[in-house]
Amino acid sequence: MMTCSLQACLTPCEALLSDACRETDQRDRCFLIYSFMLNLGGCIGYLITALDWHSSTLFLGNQERTAFSLLVALFAVALCATLFVADEKPDEHQPNPSDLEPVSRLRVWLDVPIVLRRLAVADFFSWSAVMGFNIFFTDFVGHAVYGGDPSAPEMSPERIRYDDGVRAGSWGLLLRCAIASVYSLALDHIICRWGVTRTYLFGMVSFTVSMLCMLFATRSIVLINLLAAASGLGFATLTSLPFTLVTVYHENKEVYFCDTRRRQESRGVGGDMAVLDAAYFLSQISLSLYFGPVVQITGSVMAYIAMAALLGAVASMLSVRVISDKRQMTEIIRAGKALAV
Repeated sequence: MMTCSLQACLTPCEALLSDACRETDQRDRCFLIYSFMLNLGGCIGYLITALDWHSSTLFLGNQERTAFSLLVALFAVALCATLFVADEKPDEHQPNPSDLEPVSRLRVWLDVPIVLRRLAVADFFSWSAVMGFNIFFTDFVGHAVYGGDPSAPEMSPERIRYDDGVRAGSWGLLLRCAIASVYSLALDHIICRWGVTRTYLFGMVSFTVSMLCMLFATRSIVLINLLAAASGLGFATLTSLPFTLVTVYHENKEVYFCDTRRRQESRGVGGDMAVLDAAYFLSQISLSLYFGPVVQITGSVMAYIAMAALLGAVASMLSVRVISDKRQMTEIIRAGKALAV
C-alpha cells in the first residue's frame, strides 16, 4: 500500500512536470532538477533510518516506529505543500469521446511505438538492478559485513550486530543519494558532451562496476559504503533520462510515433510516463519472485549483489538500443525495422 501510494503521487507529478516544461528553455533541465530533489529527499529519509533514536526525546518505543512516524510526517507536509504550490494549466485540447473508452485506451497501450518499447525494456532491467540493490543492501551489510542474524533473539550479540549493520548500510544509501543529487546537476553538461545514449550507458556501467567491486570488499564497511555512493551515478541517470526522453518523443510525435497505427493525438504524456512506471513496478515484482530463491539456493546474501551486477550488465547492453534522436529513428525506419524490438 505504501509503494502504491508513493507511485500514485509520483506519476502525476512526472506528467505535470513534463507539461509545464514542454516547449520552454527548461525542457532539458526539468527532470534533472526532479532527480536532484528526489535524491535530496532520499538523503533525508536515509538519514532518519541511519540515526539511533533510542536516546532521543522523539523515541516512540522502538527504532522502526520512530523512523516510520517521522517519515510519514514529512510525507504529509510535502504532500500538502505540493497541493498548494503546484500550478496546473488546464488542457485546452478536447479529446475525442471515443478515445476515452476503456477499449480505446487499451488499444493505445498495446500499440506502443518502438521508441517506448526499447526505453521500457531498458528501464525494466535498469530498475531491476537498482531496486535489487536498494532493497537488499542493508540486509547484505548486516549479514555479510557485520555477521549478524535478524532472526536471533532481541538484544543478543547476533541481533545487535545485524541492527548495527542495517544502520551502517543506511549511511551508504544516504551517500548514494548525495552523490546522485550532485551528479544530476551536472547531467545536462554531460549530455551535451556525450549524448543521451552514452550518458545512460555510463550511468549503468558505473553501477555495475560498483556492484562487482562490492563482492570483493566485504571486510571494510567504509569501502562498501563508498561503492554504494558510486552507484548513485546510475540512480541519478535512471530518475531523469527516461522521463526526459518521453518528453522529447512527445514534442516530435510525427517522427518518433510514426510506426503506431493509432492517431498520434491520442497518446498522452501521462500515459507514456505510466509505461515507465509499469516497468518500475514489474521490476519489483520480478525481484520478489527470484531474488529470494537465488539466495536460498546459493546460501549466501552475496547473491543479492551478484544479481544486481548481472542485471546492471544487461541494462547496460540494452541502453545502447535506446533511441535518443531523430537520426536514429529515421535510420530504423529506412532499414525496415520499425516493427521489431
